[in-house]
Amino acid sequence: MVDIAKAGWLYRQTSFLKNWKKNWFSLTVDGYFRCFESPDDLIAKKTISLPNDVIAIVTGVDVDSKSPSHSSQTNMIKLVMRDSNWVLCAENIDDMLAWQITLEQARVSQRPQFRPNNPNIPAYLNDVLMNNPNNGYPIYYRGNYTGRYPSRIVHTPQGPITVVYIEDPYYRYSNSCGNAAMGFLAGTALASTFMFPFWFPLFWF
Repeated sequence: MVDIAKAGWLYRQTSFLKNWKKNWFSLTVDGYFRCFESPDDLIAKKTISLPNDVIAIVTGVDVDSKSPSHSSQTNMIKLVMRDSNWVLCAENIDDMLAWQITLEQARVSQRPQFRPNNPNIPAYLNDVLMNNPNNGYPIYYRGNYTGRYPSRIVHTPQGPITVVYIEDPYYRYSNSCGNAAMGFLAGTALASTFMFPFWFPLFWF
């Protein structure tokens, strides 16, 4: 049985009527993201492979679909794929960010990783990784962050950005690659969030 990296409730926008349904989602460590009717179901309604199917993950105000009436645009997540997209909405901003970093880590886990202190990477990206207030996972956030995680402004050639340091115990403590490898993975996921739609190129080293 494959370990679960993260599971929980998310709202999902249906493909045709664009209604919102509350579903149970499960992400396993091999990168498969599954949608169920409830936590008790054994057969998934939908399944995608994040490393193979998802081109980019867009969140918050950058998602081009309107949030459910009971929620906020800041809680939105969009998985961009070649043939279709999954549009999701979390319960709150911190839940959205926790899903975002976990999904990004799964998406880039089979790719070359971004390594701190490489002389070819920008100083501001090294600063984001090395000056980490809670040993968390840094992720770019567009807008005014009001959640519970530590955050700070980082100045880049494209202007100031907000970086939020998400606490993600599963990937930090349970992955057999060790803390150093997880640091590289965090950097890869961070660079990936910068790629779409604002940051180019994507820094793989």
